[in-house]
Amino acid sequence: MELFKGLNFRHRARAGANNGPHDEEDVDQGNIPFQSQQRQRQPRLEPKKGGGQGNTPAALKEPPEDIKQSISAVKTFLAARMAMRCHSCEANITEGFCVRDWTQDARGIGYADGSMSQHNPFAALFYDGPGPPPGSLHTPLQFQGADKKTDEFVGKVFDFVSELIPGPANKNLPPELHGMLRLGLLLDKVAELLRNDSLDDVTKRAHVYSNVFDLVGKLASHPELVDLVRDARYHKQQTPGLEALSAASNSSHSGSPLVLGEKIASVRERLKQLARQSAIVLEASGCQDLTTRSGENLLDCCERVVAIYTIIAEDESPLEEARRNSSATPQEKWEAFHQKHGVSRDEAVFEQSHAYYHRALAMMHSGPGRIKRMVTEVANMSTSLPIGIFVKVSESRPDMMRCLIMGPPDSPYGYALFETAFGSIINPNLHPDGKVCLSLLGTWHDGDAAAQWQPGKSTILSVLISIQAMIFTEDPWRNEPAFTSAVGTIADMQARKYVEKIHPRVITAGMLHWLFKPGQRHGIWEKEVRAHFRYNGAKMIANVEKWAIANPALKSQGLVQELKRGLEDISRR
Repeated sequence: MELFKGLNFRHRARAGANNGPHDEEDVDQGNIPFQSQQRQRQPRLEPKKGGGQGNTPAALKEPPEDIKQSISAVKTFLAARMAMRCHSCEANITEGFCVRDWTQDARGIGYADGSMSQHNPFAALFYDGPGPPPGSLHTPLQFQGADKKTDEFVGKVFDFVSELIPGPANKNLPPELHGMLRLGLLLDKVAELLRNDSLDDVTKRAHVYSNVFDLVGKLASHPELVDLVRDARYHKQQTPGLEALSAASNSSHSGSPLVLGEKIASVRERLKQLARQSAIVLEASGCQDLTTRSGENLLDCCERVVAIYTIIAEDESPLEEARRNSSATPQEKWEAFHQKHGVSRDEAVFEQSHAYYHRALAMMHSGPGRIKRMVTEVANMSTSLPIGIFVKVSESRPDMMRCLIMGPPDSPYGYALFETAFGSIINPNLHPDGKVCLSLLGTWHDGDAAAQWQPGKSTILSVLISIQAMIFTEDPWRNEPAFTSAVGTIADMQARKYVEKIHPRVITAGMLHWLFKPGQRHGIWEKEVRAHFRYNGAKMIANVEKWAIANPALKSQGLVQELKRGLEDISRR
């Protein structure tokens, strides 16, 4: 338990600096030292008035009641330990004890290699000011780089703390344990690592993430500690460390005060993305490449993540979910639907109507690592797809998929749905034969080489984002290479005429066909189509009516009225 007394992963606010948005605590991005290089007293942060410079969230004027209780519990614990006396002579055996003095000699920690001048990361854990740090601590630990020594050290700390945490059979835990974990930055470091939602990176750094999962699993399994990983955390804008917080008010510690900001994402929230991706991977557990050693390591990691998240997550009752949905706006409902159904598995994808069905049947072997790459890419898309892009993957062939893309609201394709190219051209980059002209796909070779497909770097996600953002653009006429640099009144007029020409086709193929053609309305995208028109229908009508003001032909052709009729029909069913 003595370890907790010194666990003060330093997180000092820089004087006059902006630490970023309150839910992006910035211990996640960049190089974060355990202790700051400066030991100057920092001024207490006050709420900003007016616009101000920067986006630093207002600090709380004083710690909330639950934090005060944690500080009190830890202080009581420390006071009792510091009053310990020798059984023989009754002398105070802890008099003058200080964590800083205890860690001056690196060899006393059990981490040194025999050289007292060697930088000791454990000493950085325990050092507490005032004054400049000892010479051995001048180099702070850097976290963002994939440094094996740093990962090894952080992993050892997590492992050590996990061993000290009692199992669920131990009831009525002392409040100081809960308080130390809440006040220290240990769980903030856990949340930082869990912001990394790359399964590939997590498996490559398994030596540290394995210990992260052990610690989170240990806390999640104990009913008296699970709130530490389930509930939102206070943003620690500034903290002097556990030892200073634990000391009596008249102590000689002169470190910076504890400054808290608003509540930020919990460890559970940070784990949610990985859990979603892991579930997608596990659905493809029987695929080729996942039976290899690296594939099995990936599956083991995913199983642990899903198991831990299942323990932490609090499932809403049907009544609570209905109450939450009733108060949500259509946009919020659309975003929630997309988060849940953005990526799904459906064997109906692998059917004869698929453009590459026969080529896929003829493919008897797949290159080493190809299927694993596809599985991990699909998993990554499950948490990274922009709103309005949906992907369905074959259950038996992860390399076979179909995609549905919604036109960006501020483009001539706003709220229209596109799965394949249509017989009538609606964009210079989309050809009637199904080909897509895009540098990233290698179908257009001019321009910057960096825009071409980069093996090992480019992804399916980047292709889908490029289609939505670069093809369904506000000015599609200038997508034509001959007109890319066209400027002037005549060029602008040609651009407007092109939009007026394609609008009837966009409404017909991207909206009406999805509403009235049974094969599209009730096909593999039935859920997505129904949700799209229900949640985006009002915005869609407003958009089309705005188009009709500049292009009266839309109303004269009856397209606006037909669209309204289709939306009314789908909302009734």
